[in-house]
Amino acid sequence: NEAFMFVDVAGELSEEGSPQAMLFSDLGIFKLLCQLEDPSMLLEYVPEGLQKLYNYKKPQRDDLIVTLKTYLDRNQNLSKTAQELYVHYKTAAYRIEKITKITGIDFDNANEVLAVRIGLVVYRMTRMCRQMIRSASLARKKIRKIIYPVWISYLSFFILLLRCNLLKKYL
Repeated sequence: NEAFMFVDVAGELSEEGSPQAMLFSDLGIFKLLCQLEDPSMLLEYVPEGLQKLYNYKKPQRDDLIVTLKTYLDRNQNLSKTAQELYVHYKTAAYRIEKITKITGIDFDNANEVLAVRIGLVVYRMTRMCRQMIRSASLARKKIRKIIYPVWISYLSFFILLLRCNLLKKYL
């Protein structure tokens, strides 16, 4: 069941970046994160610097997040990052510089880069969990809107039938 919940995350973990079938046992370290009861607890695994980037209130925030993910996926190669994003090399370099200013990430520190990579996936997992909860809540509301009137009509019809049968009995 957990594997189905994180099928979209599998795309984040794959080299191609497209969702693919994965066994739950193949999720590695991410299996631990799937075991948590409260999805909001996952945010504890998002480094503080990365949280600053996600909370950045400027319009270019999404571009910076995509640039960071692509930069890490391309082994911190600016040329490949620029190619992948269809931007000029200097634009990619400027964005990485901006990301460094906002987050304080030291791209020369392998442990910090690993924590950021995990944080990117974890943040996506928490966002997916929130969307699933919202979708379930909306579905319940829609079902109530549909079922309640239908239930009332059936109840009214049933009462009408009862009255008819009672009337026949006494006529």
